[in-house]
This record gives sequence, structure tokens and C-alpha cells, in this order.
Amino acid sequence: MGAGLAVTESGKEKLSQVRQLTRPENGIDSPYCLELLASIHYLKHIAYVPEAKRITRENVGQKLQDLGKVRFGEEQVQTAWLALDNAAEGDVADSSRQDSEAKRFLDDMANVGSMPSVDHEHLGKGILLRRNDLSKTLKTNGFDPEEIGKIFSGEHEDNLLYSQLIHSTLDGDRVDFLLRDSYHTGVSYGHVDLDFILSNLKYHNDEGLIAVDYKGIPSFEHYLLGRYYMYHVYLHRTVVGFELMAKTLYYWMAREGRVVADFDDIVKQIDSDWLEDFYDNYFRRSLREWTPVAGEHTEDHREYLLDLKDHLLKRRPLKLLYEERCFPQRSNRAEGGGDFRYLRQDVLDDSVKLENLLKEYNILPDCVAVVPCKIEIEAHSPLTGHKDALPDTQERELGKVYEGYSVKDLIEVEYSPISKLSLFIQRIRRLFFFDRDDHNINREEFAKRLREVLTGC
Repeated sequence: MGAGLAVTESGKEKLSQVRQLTRPENGIDSPYCLELLASIHYLKHIAYVPEAKRITRENVGQKLQDLGKVRFGEEQVQTAWLALDNAAEGDVADSSRQDSEAKRFLDDMANVGSMPSVDHEHLGKGILLRRNDLSKTLKTNGFDPEEIGKIFSGEHEDNLLYSQLIHSTLDGDRVDFLLRDSYHTGVSYGHVDLDFILSNLKYHNDEGLIAVDYKGIPSFEHYLLGRYYMYHVYLHRTVVGFELMAKTLYYWMAREGRVVADFDDIVKQIDSDWLEDFYDNYFRRSLREWTPVAGEHTEDHREYLLDLKDHLLKRRPLKLLYEERCFPQRSNRAEGGGDFRYLRQDVLDDSVKLENLLKEYNILPDCVAVVPCKIEIEAHSPLTGHKDALPDTQERELGKVYEGYSVKDLIEVEYSPISKLSLFIQRIRRLFFFDRDDHNINREEFAKRLREVLTGC
């Protein structure tokens, strides 16, 4: 999706809720629905727009046209705009809360979770189509760059197998990451019987899809559980804390024009030598060279960012003050708010008790962030009526098996534990502290005090 408007995984769930207000009869009936909602949300709430050119309901359609979003008609745009307005007023469960990747009590890190993102599939497609040398080489050898780009981004409609191999529960990328990451982190979650899974893959002409034969279902389930547990490594508190620090600093560097801010910025330079430097070290090198512009910040905030930069470069992570987990059913749409005992949504919305607790420990609220994470077995559960509610492109991403003489989603196999486990989501909320002054805080004591304060007992 262009213009930095790609939908993150955490955003998809929220925008999918909004999508229920934009049924086909209202003019939005395409796999691009989430892109449209994300694009308008970006323009309304995230993109920097001068006051004189502020995005309104009247001019948003033209702005989308300017960004190359020609596939959307004015009726669709207006329907999506109203749907987002309704969601902000609470018509969609929990959508009025900013479901960012980081929530905090004051100003700074709250900007981070709403930053536009670019997924690597669409970036790869953009590079392939806009680099003249690549496109020319492909055409010379009889390949169509447009078609390959669609395979990259999961938009190939003529051959469903392409999208399934690149974008599905059992795609090459996910299998590779599980095996590779498990090996390099030293955990055993990736020790799955991949050979047996591959030997039980069958292609079915009627559906044009591959599925795991019923004999391979236990090995397929083992693979899914391995991925589930591997996410406990990906979402380790140290990783999440460093990621939040990096996102905060990147946000401010992008605001000052020191790093690329969105997809458009990258696209403008795809056909230049700059792209060769856009790799893992790009952020670290840019951060080392960056000093916050004095006129863009108060002196206190400037010092705050410099301290944050110093801590990140010296690999000093955020401190974890408290962590809470729950395992609610998907039907609880309030972001697990009713299942958390202490870091409940009402506590985060009315943070007086928590702020008073922080003062007891001489912790400034603007150095604290509450970060939510979630871990799923499958992207959707059987209770969501996914075959009716999901666009075809998303339904095809679910794991397929050949059982009962037909191809079906694994979550539809009643005797499979995946069918039951996919009804639930593990939700995590962590209270992080940016310790600028080397506080000596006993976490066990703090946790006990937090429970006392927030429950009143």
C-alpha cells in the first residue's frame, strides 16, 4: 500500500471492527477495504498537514486521488470517513481508544503506535516496479514485473497458489523464520517435523490450493504451536522495551526530516544509490548522527530525547515495573479489558491512582509507558463466521487441510486442538519505566503495592 499507509497486524484487528460498518451494500466490497480505512485514518490523525490544507470530509477524496488511490470512488470514501467517525464515537467496541502499540500517560510515546508502517512485501513490490534495471532484466528474460509484484504483495488473483505460498499460515517465509529464529535463539520451539508436513502437502485442482493431508494434521498443529510459543521470544520484555525506545526516537527523527518518514519517501529514492544504504544499520547510523533540533523542542524534552538516545545506543533497556497476562476469548472485543485484573482499561483511562503510585517511587509519569501485546494461534477463529466476514484474500491465508474428503480450514476441524485454541488470544500488558536516574526499585515490592492501590485492598 502506498504512501506509508500499510496496515499493521495490530491495526488490522481494529480496522476490521470498523469494517463491520462498511458492508458491501454501503459500497465497500473489495480486498482494499482495510487500505481505504487505514488511508483515511492516516490523513485524519497521523499525517502532518499545514493548517490551511487540513484534511476534511470534503477534500479527503481529492487527497486520496493525489496519493494515487484511484481505485476508491467518492461514495466509498465518504462511507469509510463516516464509519471512522462513528467508531471514534464508540459505535465499534473499543475503537474510540487509540489502540496503538504503546499507551502512556503524557505526550511523547503516544505518537509512536500510530506511526504509518511499510510491510516488506509492498516495499519489495515497489522496488521491483520502480527500479528500471530490475524491471528491464525481468522483461528481457520473459518475466512480467507487474505479475511478480502481485505475487510479492499477495494480490495475485489468477493463481491462488502463488498467494498461498507467500501469504498464508504455512508459507515459506513463516516456516523459514520459525526454523531460523529457533536455531539462533537456542530455543526448541522450531523443532517441527517439516519433512513430514511437506510430504503430506496435496494440490487440489478444484480449489486451486494446496492443503495438508489428514495424516499430516498433527505435525501441522505442532508447527502452529511452535510459532505461538516462538512469539513469547519475539515479545520478550527486553525486545518490546527496546522497540518502543527505537520507535520513539525514529518518530522524532522523521518529524525533523532526518530519516525516511513513509513509503513515499522511500519510493522517491528507489532508483538511486541511496537504497543501497537502506539496510539494518540505517537507523543506528542515523541515530548516532542526530541531535534534536533546539527550536523543535523545549529544553526539557530535548534532554529527554538525548537521554533516550544514549540509553538505546548503550543498550540500556526500559525497566519493567509490572506485567499482566490473560487468555480471554476473542468474543471479548474490549482488548481484554475485562480480563485484566489490575492494568484494566478503566485504570488506564483514569490514571490518577497509578500516577499517585508512581509518585511514591519518585517516578515521573512521562517516563512510563503501558505496552499491550497479543499472541494468537490463528488469525481468525471459527466463531467469527470467517468465510462470510473475511475477504477472499484473508480467508485464503488460513491453514488448509484435506480432511473428510474435502479441503477446509484447520480451525474448522472440530477434533483439532487448534480449533479450540484459536478461540482465545493471549494478551499481555506491561508497565515500562524509562529510568533516567538509576532508581533502585524492588519489582516484587512495587507489584504488591500496585495491586493494593488499584484494587483498594
